[in-house]
Amino acid sequence: KDRGRIEQALDAVPAPDTLPAAVAMVISSLGELVVQREGLFPSQRASIFDVFDSNGRWLGELRLRARTMIHEVDRDYITILRIDDDDVQHVEVLRLRR
Repeated sequence: KDRGRIEQALDAVPAPDTLPAAVAMVISSLGELVVQREGLFPSQRASIFDVFDSNGRWLGELRLRARTMIHEVDRDYITILRIDDDDVQHVEVLRLRR
């Protein structure tokens, strides 16, 4: 019974035909642009970020645990906000090795 109602409700919600290319962006203290392209939905396995230097050249990809957002990037650390499976938010500082 409940399963049928859940499926009906999900079918009634329109699905977007496109998604934004970026979820969030942060500028590091060194002028790098860090662009989050996925990772906020529980179904996604990782939070994926593209890192560009101050001239716009792609430096590489950074992968963190799913449902993680970067708050600050400095020379040797990253401050993140991570949401766990129970929807509890955690603020963490990660060491950054360049």
